[in-house]
Amino acid sequence: MFAFSAEFIADEFRRLAAEVILPFEKLKSPPPDSYSVSRGLRILDDWPGLSGAYRKTKSISFDYAIAEKCSQVAMVRSDFSWIDIGNWEDYAGLQGKSAAEVYSVDEKSCHVDSDIPVALAGVEDLIVVIRSGKNGSPAAALITRKGQTQKVREVVDQIKKAGKTDLL
Repeated sequence: MFAFSAEFIADEFRRLAAEVILPFEKLKSPPPDSYSVSRGLRILDDWPGLSGAYRKTKSISFDYAIAEKCSQVAMVRSDFSWIDIGNWEDYAGLQGKSAAEVYSVDEKSCHVDSDIPVALAGVEDLIVVIRSGKNGSPAAALITRKGQTQKVREVVDQIKKAGKTDLL
């Protein structure tokens, strides 16, 4: 768990991992209508250029790029619960009931995260993530069986090797 001001962490990225922050610093601020509110949280729904910035940045963990090299670190004992969202199953568990428009017959234990309506018939234990391609990003879908979501990393590697990083 990390706590820091936006100014401090931006300075640390500039100092320790400039190649990570540079594509993001070129972005203009998102317009005010780019946000929605869900469960009391303000969520950035659209930020022109953000997916392009992600594609241009170096893939490196926060721990390796910043935390292990930062000289201004303090440890604080605490007692609170924490869930690391390390895969799609964890994400689905936190989301609870699918927020998407879902029509289903004989469906069991599936989670859908989609910006278009989805119909499910005779399936179980699936994670379904669909993006329609609005706002200029390409349309894409991820469908995986619960218990197999760690294999998504292998699919991501295939997509990268195919040169289709705009899908990520």
